[in-house]
Amino acid sequence: MTRSSDLVTMGPVVAPDKLGTELVTNGTFDTDSDWTLPSGGAVTIANGVLDYSSAAQYKRTVQSLASSLVVGRRYRASFRVTSFTAGLVAMRYFENGSLVTGSANRGAVGTSTFDFTCTTLTGAEIDLRSQASGSNTFQIDDVSVKEILPGQELVVNGAFDTNTTGWTAGTTSGTTATVSSGVV
Repeated sequence: MTRSSDLVTMGPVVAPDKLGTELVTNGTFDTDSDWTLPSGGAVTIANGVLDYSSAAQYKRTVQSLASSLVVGRRYRASFRVTSFTAGLVAMRYFENGSLVTGSANRGAVGTSTFDFTCTTLTGAEIDLRSQASGSNTFQIDDVSVKEILPGQELVVNGAFDTNTTGWTAGTTSGTTATVSSGVV
């Protein structure tokens, strides 16, 4: 007799995500290049950071990714707020002029990360945008987009699709483990 609390189900166990090469140009803001800055002068690239200094709401700093991405592949995007005084910032991914996804609004020093899948190269771009009404003052560094490379299954037959192949059945207290429809 088997109690339902004794049943265990397992799916495939895969290695942690591996990431490909960096796809953002000048994501460490070493030079004042490769990014389209908003007008008005409140957003600059200087001293190795993207500096929002009393920037108004919705000021976008943009970089095209159309020549770097591949349709159908998954990517991980991230940025780091290195200094924070006021406001909110988010990093977002667009295709064809429409928002696809993005990070949550960040209002403190730290790193934000999100994943996305490219569905078209038309208008594929990332932006960093001041989100709060009023003054937004913060500095950003280490903007990154990298492909998420497929993981490799680490456990042989972890879903028990082929009965117990790759596993050794044992007994505990006189009971024997069995597999039925992928359930131990």
